[in-house]
Formats: sequence, C-alpha cells, structure tokens
Amino acid sequence: MVERSLFYSSVFWYKLGLLLVHGKKNLKERYEYIASKIEMGDDVLEPLCGPAILPDYLSKDFKYNGFDLNENFIKYAQKKHRRKDNIEIILGSALDPDNYKSIDVVVFCDALQNLGLEKEKKAINYAYCIAKKKVIICEPFKDLYLKRLCLIPNPLKYSILEKYFDFIQKDGINEIKLMNIRTEQELKQDMDNGFGIIPDKVKRDYCKIHENMIVTYYINQ
Repeated sequence: MVERSLFYSSVFWYKLGLLLVHGKKNLKERYEYIASKIEMGDDVLEPLCGPAILPDYLSKDFKYNGFDLNENFIKYAQKKHRRKDNIEIILGSALDPDNYKSIDVVVFCDALQNLGLEKEKKAINYAYCIAKKKVIICEPFKDLYLKRLCLIPNPLKYSILEKYFDFIQKDGINEIKLMNIRTEQELKQDMDNGFGIIPDKVKRDYCKIHENMIVTYYINQ
C-alpha cells in the first residue's frame, strides 16, 4: 500500500477535488453523457467505482455493480444505496478477474490513470471479454494543465505537475505517475487503437467534454 492523499481519505474531499478539477457543469455533463449510452434495463459494471457517483445519473430501470479498493468510498456507497435492490457495491480489485462477470455494459471513469499503462490492459481485457453490449471509457488528458502553466519553461512545468500529482493523486493503492496521464492526442490515439486490446473491427464513437475524452466501444455490433 502507498500513502493516501487528503483527496482519497474521504468522500467529501474526493468530490471536492472532482469539482475543483472538472467544474460542476463539466462533471455533470460527463456523467450525463455516459448515462445516455446506457439503455434502460441494462446491467452495468463499474470497476474502480470510487464512491459510486454514476448510479445517480442512470434511469430507474437498471442494475448497477461497482467495486473499488478504497474502503472509505465503498462504505459510503454501500450506506447510500443500501435500500436499493438494483445496486450492489463491493470491495474488490480491478485486476482480479473474479470480479468480472458477463454483463451488458462496463464503464471505466477516471480509472485507467490510477492503474497505469501496463495494468490497465488487464482490466480492459477483462471488460472486453465479459461485456455483451458496450465498454465505455472516460479519461482526462493533461493538456489543460500544461496550458495553465504555459508561461513556465517545460522542465519546471513538468516538475510542478509532478508535485501536483504527488499531492492529490496518491490513492493509497496504486503508484499514480504523471506519465500515466496522456495528452489529448495520445489518448485519442490509444482509444483508436483499442488500448491494444479491443480490435479495430469493433465499432466506436467519441465525445470530448472539457478535458475528458469518452469512447464507447460497441461490442458484437
């Protein structure tokens, strides 16, 4: 286990961090778009679900399964949704294949950056193998942060960003590095390539929301 930052110590600080990074409007738009890709009656799986924000945006006719290794987030989500028979949230790893069962839609939201470039392939492969309809991946890119530091020379710019990520991105589980956060061009290219896992023949579409890129892979279409 690695050290945990303030923003991963409680749901309050985590949600505040999301608002600071994305802004309320962009955060809402992002989840609404993901939810629009999920049809009524679909069963949804969200690995690395955090405090399980996505169910708040889904229609009533769905079944949601989420898992994460942050005990505080899972306890919060379980308590919040304890009276809902269609929502199941457990403590579990995105790298454990036993947590992946055949399901309609798999959603990764802000998840791959936590795993890192090699581990993410395992999780995406598990998702691709069990998804019956769609795999949806939403990831941020770091161009926005670089633009905000545009007046700072490149070596110092990356040093500042690395300290920023050291400060807020220690989730207590993974060693999150700045190199795991792609530029917009790098992210789009990897999404085009299915992250080296999802074949070219699989239909896909994209949506850019602020500093996020969202790809939907249509399995078996």
